[in-house]
Amino acid sequence: MTTSTETTDASGVASALWAVFLSGVIATVGAGVIGGGRALLGVLLGAVLATANLWVIARIGRAFISGSARLPWSLVALAKFSVLFGVVFVVVSRGMVDMLMLLVGYGALPIGIVLAQLRSVPALRQES
Repeated sequence: MTTSTETTDASGVASALWAVFLSGVIATVGAGVIGGGRALLGVLLGAVLATANLWVIARIGRAFISGSARLPWSLVALAKFSVLFGVVFVVVSRGMVDMLMLLVGYGALPIGIVLAQLRSVPALRQES
């Protein structure tokens, strides 16, 4: 008997997006309470970047898998990385946010993905 834990529909990505979003909200509120407005802004920006990054990666992956890519998705991926690094460079180099707070907010990405995966793990059945 073989079981598959892969999902072919968008529900897996949607739950991961929601988990990343909610992790970012929790981190942002915590940063605002503990560190003040500047920390809140840094974590908020990191969380927004993390959620947007996952959304774009999901769109690129879906286009590659479906084979119906109308856009040159490799250029979209290059643009995504350019925008991501460009935004981080500008806000950190101008001193708008601290790099550590930006990383705390971006940490919502791996945390949210792990939480979404833990939630979707099917229960193991024992065979007798």
